[in-house]
Amino acid sequence: MPTYILRFPVDTNRIEAYLNNQDNRQLDLIHYAAWIRSRMLLTLFRKGKTGLLFSRLHKTEIRSLDSFSMIPHNDPHSPYTRFIYLSLQEDAGQPVANKIALLHTLASYHVTGGGYANRKGANMPTVNATAAALSVTGQVQGYQKNEDICYLKEIQDISGGYKATPLTPAPDLLSTATALFTLQCYGIHPAIPACDFIEAH
Repeated sequence: MPTYILRFPVDTNRIEAYLNNQDNRQLDLIHYAAWIRSRMLLTLFRKGKTGLLFSRLHKTEIRSLDSFSMIPHNDPHSPYTRFIYLSLQEDAGQPVANKIALLHTLASYHVTGGGYANRKGANMPTVNATAAALSVTGQVQGYQKNEDICYLKEIQDISGGYKATPLTPAPDLLSTATALFTLQCYGIHPAIPACDFIEAH
């Protein structure tokens, strides 16, 4: 994508050769998702449909979640794992089955007081797990205002950024990006404008 955005020449033959040289059965979930999306983007480049790069891509077959030997947190049900896989399903045009069961399982990562963690039984939420869980919930049942999106809005640091956890000493860009993205999906504006925090970094 940076190559496309910066208008550098794109050698689709080299890209295809590199992608074909990867054994996707050996890739973990994160790298597999990148591999699949790279193949889809390559197809769109060759068809001259670069205007579609920022919208849903096209239908393609993807591996089942239980076929991966390496997944985030070694847990196929964690919010982050589900976010990655559900986003991949959405990009590939694959329907999501058992939505009720998915939401029920996700609830076991909820932390008392608000937010989510990527490990069951955790007593401290993280911004990234919360953003992932809210993204999955929104994709499955619609982006309806709820207690956890309100929690995400309320925990913004006075600087405009977001801390990874309540005990993290300072906010960071990744947590800020995932929080702001999720708030936008729900149509909610952050309590504090984040432009100054982002530009400072």
